[in-house]
Amino acid sequence: MAVLAYADGDDAYYLATASITEESDTMYLKLPYTGGTSELDTRHGLAPFPVWIAFLGRVSGMHTAIISHVALPVVLLLLTYMIYGTVGQMLLSERRKQLPLFLIFVAVLIMFGNYSMKSAETFLLTRTSQGKSVLGNVILPFVVLMVLLAAGRIQEKKRAGTPVWLLFAAASAACCLCSTLGGFLIAMFLGTAGFCMAVCYRRWNIIPRVMGSCLPAFLYVILYLVMQGV
Repeated sequence: MAVLAYADGDDAYYLATASITEESDTMYLKLPYTGGTSELDTRHGLAPFPVWIAFLGRVSGMHTAIISHVALPVVLLLLTYMIYGTVGQMLLSERRKQLPLFLIFVAVLIMFGNYSMKSAETFLLTRTSQGKSVLGNVILPFVVLMVLLAAGRIQEKKRAGTPVWLLFAAASAACCLCSTLGGFLIAMFLGTAGFCMAVCYRRWNIIPRVMGSCLPAFLYVILYLVMQGV
């Protein structure tokens, strides 16, 4: 990943956007394909992941291409496997010796997941530093981990605690900043998970807490609809 080159068709837009942002101190005011001026781009402007890469390039002094293709893939891949490892620990709490087999199975699925250009595995290995990849391979698995943690505490008749719901809210905001679809996905996922937990454990006070955690996603969706003129 860090020493080999690979094809990435979206570099023509996202990497160019990050480079233009870092060099010109502007956000989505120039077309990455031609360098000309651009009109308001609500689809990409509301998912400013390339701007974050430009910020990393500015504070580190590294070129945005190096950040995207060398530095971030290493960090994000390690973070992904850490999340999967923690999920495995929770799922195999009574069979910890099988955790290495679980991680090997996950690695095999990732390595042989290139059945489509748009699969999550393909994005993880070839488009690691794009917002869509981070959404599908880092943030959503992290939300699954937090759902398992909250469900486990509720099952033990304990309170999930304010930090858990704050992490849900932070994950909702992060999903929105990664991709315009992220706000819709996280709202549906957390809403479904919260409703299932409330019904299964008969803890109806979970529903308003889940709705509060989804507030960043709700506000983002409203902003997106307003910007689109719906």
